[in-house]
Amino acid sequence: MSTFDVRLIDTCRVATALTLLLSTSSLAASFVYEGRLDDHGAPANGRYELTMQAFGDPHSAYALAEPTVFNAVVVEDGRFRLEFELPIAASDAAWLQLSVRESGGQDAPSSLPGRSKAAAAMLIGQCWSSTGDADTDPALNFLGTTDDQPMVLRSNNAPVLRLIGGLGSDAANIVGGSPQNSVSPANVGQTVAGGGHNGTTCGTGAIGSCGNTTEASFATVSGGYGNTAAGSGSSIGGGQSNFADAGHSTVAGGQGNMATSPWSTLTGGLFNTASGNTATVSGGASNCAGASYSWVGGAGAKVRPGSTAGAAGSGCTGVESGGVNGDRGHVRVGRHPDWAIRLHRRQPVSPPRARRRRAQQQRNSLRHRSGCCFTN
Repeated sequence: MSTFDVRLIDTCRVATALTLLLSTSSLAASFVYEGRLDDHGAPANGRYELTMQAFGDPHSAYALAEPTVFNAVVVEDGRFRLEFELPIAASDAAWLQLSVRESGGQDAPSSLPGRSKAAAAMLIGQCWSSTGDADTDPALNFLGTTDDQPMVLRSNNAPVLRLIGGLGSDAANIVGGSPQNSVSPANVGQTVAGGGHNGTTCGTGAIGSCGNTTEASFATVSGGYGNTAAGSGSSIGGGQSNFADAGHSTVAGGQGNMATSPWSTLTGGLFNTASGNTATVSGGASNCAGASYSWVGGAGAKVRPGSTAGAAGSGCTGVESGGVNGDRGHVRVGRHPDWAIRLHRRQPVSPPRARRRRAQQQRNSLRHRSGCCFTN
């Protein structure tokens, strides 16, 4: 005797994996049941006889209708499909019990454990198969919503991807990762690709949401947690508690970094600020690129901001203003006492005669500088 197991593998409602499809007929409810049949622990192939009976709840002994027998059901690689009706209202639910045996077999059907719930639902389109569909029309057949509600995909009953239609026909917003991640409902084309978590210690002073957020159109946060891309077209690659405040500003990663003027760039590090227009901090810690077109790196490098600089952030706090333009276009490399880097240039080894000639040239130079003239 064969040992069978069956489970539901596909439905017409993506968000509820164990839901069968009911139509809105007032006389009977139409079902589409797609499942998987295993025979001796392996996917079944061939023709099988399936008997289905509907009940009002998962434990009731009273059937809603006579058993329905499906003869010679084709099963390929364990997959099968049944279509049937039950004499119940579309608003009702039914619990289905299956039994199975090989087609034409003389053994009693094997009753399969458990009942599958058929939950009432409006017929919202074609039933999509997990093995793919053919002859679809993208204008008519799609997964999604037709009103102003987002489409949500869940895993372990938690939202992991939200697709939010744009205003009118404009670009949609995409939110992945933690349920704490968010985008501004008033803007379009925003992307939070992932990351984020449920903590509340990621903002200034370790107070604030640890979700990733965008607050302007076409802003992007790729990952990390506690990051905010607030400028139009701004972007944050990852890290923790970073802030891209101005249009087209960028923070690649690190922690506590702020790009607060248009086109300013931070590649990473800790508590750095690029507050000048098109200013750059290449990394390190506690650096301030405060003026337009300035560049800093290392530790504690400070370029004084001008009058149009953005917010000071951690890196530029306490740095005095340099007037209207600040230290415009300056380059600074900072050095922390504990992190000093010394660059040594290796001198080539000269032959003795060349060394003597160089020493004589240096002596002559010193004599002329003193205002004296000497002859050899």
